[in-house]
Amino acid sequence: MADAQSVLQQLRQRNPDITAAVIASSDGLPVHEDTAAGVDAEALAAMATDIVGRAVRMAADVGQGAAQQLLVQAEGGYVVASSVGEGSCLVVSAKAEASLGLLLVTVRKAAGEVSIDLG
Repeated sequence: MADAQSVLQQLRQRNPDITAAVIASSDGLPVHEDTAAGVDAEALAAMATDIVGRAVRMAADVGQGAAQQLLVQAEGGYVVASSVGEGSCLVVSAKAEASLGLLLVTVRKAAGEVSIDLG
C-alpha cells in the first residue's frame, strides 16, 4: 500500500491536467499536498473541508445516504472532493481540458487508497 503522499504524486503524474491534489484534515488543514506553482493548498484544504462537510449533511438530510464525491465545474476547470475518513477529504483541482469521467474515476480510486492509509 502506497503512502498518502505517493498517492497524490501519482495522481498528478498520471494526469497532467490535475493542478492540485490535497488531503485535508477534519479541521481544514492540508495534511499532504502535491500542487502546481501558485496553488494555495491551505485555502483549498480549508474550503474543501467546509463544503464537503455541508454536502455530507445535505445528502443525509434529503435521504440520499453518504455523500461520495462533490464536483464543482467552473469556467477554468474542475474541483473534485471525496471524503477519506472522519471529516477529512481528498480535493483535486484540474484544468478545463481534463476528461471529466477519467478525473472522477481517478479521484474515487485515490480516495479509497488514502482512506485505508489514514486508518
